[in-house]
Amino acid sequence: MEREINAGYHIFWFGGSYAAGYCPSAPDPFVVWDVDHRGDYNFGRYRSTLEETCKTVYELPFHSNTTVTPKEAFDKYMAETFKALDVAEDVLGEIKEHARTRLIIGASDVNKYADIGDINRNHTNYGIVTQCTATLVRAGEEPVVPVYETEGVLRIPSVIIGGKLIELEHSNEHVEIPRTDINPETPEPNHESDFGMDIGMPMM
Repeated sequence: MEREINAGYHIFWFGGSYAAGYCPSAPDPFVVWDVDHRGDYNFGRYRSTLEETCKTVYELPFHSNTTVTPKEAFDKYMAETFKALDVAEDVLGEIKEHARTRLIIGASDVNKYADIGDINRNHTNYGIVTQCTATLVRAGEEPVVPVYETEGVLRIPSVIIGGKLIELEHSNEHVEIPRTDINPETPEPNHESDFGMDIGMPMM
């Protein structure tokens, strides 16, 4: 649920001629405003706690069009906020898992196409690796992807993701890793045809 914001405060309660807002980073995180007929906020009464805010509301000349108390409204606001944070954390986790998986596959394909001298596919897959690396960095991780060039092609000897070292040059075979981001009923994608820069994942 999208809530109105005024002067950095999220409005969590309306009571006719009054409204209460919350901003956790403000010196006084709570405020009670008068609301005029145009919907403008005036005469802010800033408070440090929810209890003080409720006391302020109860002491006002009260003309309310709601039976919901400020405390009930704030409890609902916090529940909605935490639910939204949980959803965002789940989505971020899926993005990071997909980026890790695609980075390893891309790095493996960099080496595979280096082995057969296909410079275009070699460089294209390195572009995928750099995109996945950037996504993980922006998500708060610190992947390590060393790369070197030999005879015009790029090679990635290993990667470090989540503190785990994954060796890639011990074998010329394609590295197979668990894919938890793919529905078991969905056919496995053909990585050899991943020549474009669209890696099928949202970029942050």
